[in-house]
Amino acid sequence: MRIAVFSDVHANLEAFEAFADDAARRRIDKYVCLGDLVGYGANPNAVIEGVRGLPQIEVVLGNHDAAATWVTSPYEMNARAREAIMWTMDRMSEANRSFLENLPPLLREDSRVWAHASPFNPKAWSYVQDHANARLCLWRTRADLTFVAHTHRPLVIRPGRMLRLAFETPEHEETVALEAGRRLICNCGSVGQPRDGLPAGSYLVLDTEAARIEFIRFGYDVDKAAEKIRAAGLPASFADRLRRGH
Repeated sequence: MRIAVFSDVHANLEAFEAFADDAARRRIDKYVCLGDLVGYGANPNAVIEGVRGLPQIEVVLGNHDAAATWVTSPYEMNARAREAIMWTMDRMSEANRSFLENLPPLLREDSRVWAHASPFNPKAWSYVQDHANARLCLWRTRADLTFVAHTHRPLVIRPGRMLRLAFETPEHEETVALEAGRRLICNCGSVGQPRDGLPAGSYLVLDTEAARIEFIRFGYDVDKAAEKIRAAGLPASFADRLRRGH
């Protein structure tokens, strides 16, 4: 089975459509979205409906999804992120609101676990990008493969000897082999708000038969997505961030 794992679309319709087109060419059997469908971008309803329309799709709750539905308080976010969430609340359809507020914070399947942030405490929204959080993640889940997002940066974390961890940034089309007995934490990056310096979306494909993970980057119409943000009256910094990829 080939499973496309993606996250952090953030209401960026142009990026989502480019992702869906790219994934469709790669013989995907199932999709797993690690949350944050909304926030920052100008097309929350179209993105939610697009994600819901993917074949064999499972979705977990992200922190922006939670804030947009009062699962958690939007007042815990910074001022600009909260402004985008309030804007989103005023525009989401009731069906899409209901979809978001009923998302689970965690999914488990066989020897795999999926979460937006750390599966150790998913609604604490911790970033799995340092040794402390990665160790907690590995200690509490016991899963062979842990998939996370939230940082908007692709990442592979490999446990080594003596509790040491190796942090690796995968390149476009890079393949990571899965080895029996070797655990991994993989971050799929962001479809609609990349923050690693590249104005290109990212996701990964788990190939269970080939026992490998493929990291993928794709381009999209950044200028159109940025212009929509400005036209909607959302903070201009969100548009600028798309162009910088940071």
